[in-house]
Parts: sequence; C-alpha cells; structure tokens
Amino acid sequence: MSGKPPQIDRGAIRTFMERHKDKLLPVKAAEEGRFIIYLPDFADGKGPVLLPNIKEMEAKMRGSDGEVKSIELEAGPQCIPADGTNVIVINRVDPFVQMALSAKLTHLIDSANGEFTRDVLDKFMSYARGYSYDPDTQTITFARNVGFRNDVYNMSVKEFKARYMRHGRPDLSLEKVKDHNIRSGYYIKKPLEGCALYLQGKFSVQLPVVSGGAMQEFQHGAMVNLPDDPSLPISFIHVSDINTCYTKQNGWQIVDSDGQHRLPIFGVDDVLQPQAPSARKGFPQGPK
Repeated sequence: MSGKPPQIDRGAIRTFMERHKDKLLPVKAAEEGRFIIYLPDFADGKGPVLLPNIKEMEAKMRGSDGEVKSIELEAGPQCIPADGTNVIVINRVDPFVQMALSAKLTHLIDSANGEFTRDVLDKFMSYARGYSYDPDTQTITFARNVGFRNDVYNMSVKEFKARYMRHGRPDLSLEKVKDHNIRSGYYIKKPLEGCALYLQGKFSVQLPVVSGGAMQEFQHGAMVNLPDDPSLPISFIHVSDINTCYTKQNGWQIVDSDGQHRLPIFGVDDVLQPQAPSARKGFPQGPK
C-alpha cells in the first residue's frame, strides 16, 4: 500500500464491530492514573492549543541514536479547542509523578497571579513532556529537564466526565460538576467495559471535531475498543499503549510480556469492504 493510508470511517468500524460482537474480546478500561489539565476559555484570540504529533516525534527519536536536540515534524499538529470544552490527558502517571506535576502547575499559576493562562499551559507542558513545541516551524526543542515523556492527547469535557473518576473518591460523580469547575489534577479511569479487536494494517482515522478533529495515522495497526455504553465513542489504541489503557475483564494484561496479544484480528479491508469480513485464524505473532 503506497501513499497515504486509507481512512477508516468511525461509523463504519462501529457498525462492523457491532455486527461481529460475538467474535470480539471483552475488555475493560485499566484503572490507571492520568493527569488531567482542564482547558478554560483563554479568550486571548489565539485560537486552539496545538499539540505536536507524538508518534512521529517518537519515530524520529528512535532513528537519531539519542543524539537529537531538536526535531522538525512533517505531520500537522493536533488542534485542541481552547474554549472550555476540552481537557488534555497525560497518560501513564503514577502517584509520585502526579505530585511533581501538581506542584509544578501550582507554582506556575501562583507565578501568574493565580491565573491559568496559555503561557502557564505552555510552560507546564514543556516541563511535563521535556520539550517545547513551536507550531509555526513545526519544531520540537528538548528542554533541560528530563520530562516524563508520557503520551499526551485530548478529549471533550463531556467524554472525560463519563470515563473518569476522582482519585480516591469514586463515590463522587463528575457528571454533577459544572464544566468550568473541573479541576486539573490526578484522576483514575473508570473500569468501563467494552469489547475489542485488532485492526491490522496501515490506516488513518479522524478524531471527533469536539476533540480537535486531527487525523491519526497507525502504521502497524491498532486495537479498537467498542464501549458497552453507546454514548461513548470508539477508541483506537497504539500497540505500545494497550496495557496502559485496557485489560481483559478478569484484570489480566492484553499484551503479554513477550509482546504478543490475544485480540481477534481483522484487516483494514474487512472494514472497507464489510460485505466479506474474515477474522484471522489463530493468534498473531505479536505487535510489530
């Protein structure tokens, strides 16, 4: 397959998965911590917040043998509405990392006279990721601090409320909290159930408009999760992030220590041509 990878329509993959639900692996969201940054309406006329393409950055870092000081990206950034409708999610955060992030965010806000501004966000993200990003030149420059190098993405406040709960207080529903009262900090993903498959092959998928509408590309396939709650969107997970985001319903990991997973495999063509689906036989040899 040459050129741009085929685009998978979210509605088409949902219909495909619902039709073949009996062949999918039951899963649930992993109850691991995430650091959440609520984006208020900055009202500064500068438009959405731009995040770099993290997967392209990681690929270029791997090819640099550790010698890179800055990276110029080719893929466009992810655009996050800065109007009070979205949150930024930092993955793979344990209680110790969240203490460092919380302390840094509090210090930056205090230094800005108690206001959470776009400048505060930029400085915080540079600290958390270990690099700064210039959207005008599409260049990443590494900061002196190591950074946590965690995966970063965004979602709508509505989806966040449905998927997450306060750390240590699962009895307090976020659904009752007004959007502008969402506090940045440490949250745990609810153990929501669903079913999943592995979509094998190269493809792209567009994020919902409310989450920025950026195009995600998957070079070696991805896990696709269909939540039991029909109000929640399907999600696409890179192989390296599967165990961070989901487990089997008995709590066991989906990807084994040898890198093999036990998800039923379908090809991109199965979704593009749903009239002739063909689940792959047996188990895969592990993610590539």
